[in-house]
Amino acid sequence: MPHGKIFINYRRDDSRADSGRLYDRLVSRFPGKVFRDVASLEPGVEWHEAITRVLGQADACIVVIGKEWLTIADASGRRRLDNPRDTVRQELVVALERKMRVFPVLVGGARMPDEQDLPADIQSLSRRNALEITEQDWDEDFDKLVRALETSLALPSKRPDGGRRVSRAWMAVAAATLALLVALGGYAVSRSLSMPNTPGPEANTGGIGPTIVPAFNRPDERSQLVGTWKANVVELGLRIEIIWHVWPDGTSSYLATSATGTATVNTMWTYTDGVIYERSSSGPPSSGSIKWIDHDHFVLTIIDNGDPRTRGLERHYSRL
Repeated sequence: MPHGKIFINYRRDDSRADSGRLYDRLVSRFPGKVFRDVASLEPGVEWHEAITRVLGQADACIVVIGKEWLTIADASGRRRLDNPRDTVRQELVVALERKMRVFPVLVGGARMPDEQDLPADIQSLSRRNALEITEQDWDEDFDKLVRALETSLALPSKRPDGGRRVSRAWMAVAAATLALLVALGGYAVSRSLSMPNTPGPEANTGGIGPTIVPAFNRPDERSQLVGTWKANVVELGLRIEIIWHVWPDGTSSYLATSATGTATVNTMWTYTDGVIYERSSSGPPSSGSIKWIDHDHFVLTIIDNGDPRTRGLERHYSRL
């Protein structure tokens, strides 16, 4: 009997941010139907047994393929896909053997791998029609994937616009507006964070913010922030949901969603003495103070994010 569940197969070192963004959006469209290993397994559960059980209940497998998916190697220099115990390969073998609907999703400019470049037990993947999701057409490409899932699995999805169709031109304008607000308000860049008015000892004299020291160099201060956080805010006329993925290697990924569209930014972060500093490739460095309520909740106060309208504002975050 079909369960209508959707499994996401991905390689963390290749497409962690894209997979996290895709997972968040799919969950909002197919509540209770989407599964991936990191976010969905409870502590103490045996990984292989749980993945096999869930794949046995799933009817579709989304394979997220980035530019390095095919070539990533282990510490010995051996290509990971060539290892029969590689988890990505094992998941694909199960999905293909069970005749599940497999949807290759290309991200970051990746190309579909050729059959001869794949191990024999997953070569049939190369014969599946792939869907490319690009940054400039992310929402439209995502909707194509949703429609394919709806058709294949006979699953209704929850449309965030209440079922209304929005023109591509309007979505382009709306997404650009949200991206600008994200950059100014810090929703995706740094939760509205920027350099303090008074430079600290790590700040340079050029006024471009503190030198960002990767968080993995400060293991005593990073652990509290590692995880996935959520905040809902209303600012500058927009109601925005922020999902923040924080990884222990000193990187993070933000997804900001509003009625006008979505925006994402990847950052490098560090946290010390109650202040978080971040830098992204698309914006200035940023900072803000954090007051912990308990292990799973904190209040972030904007110090300065380049927009005087948001200085001193508070945002309340909860752990997911």
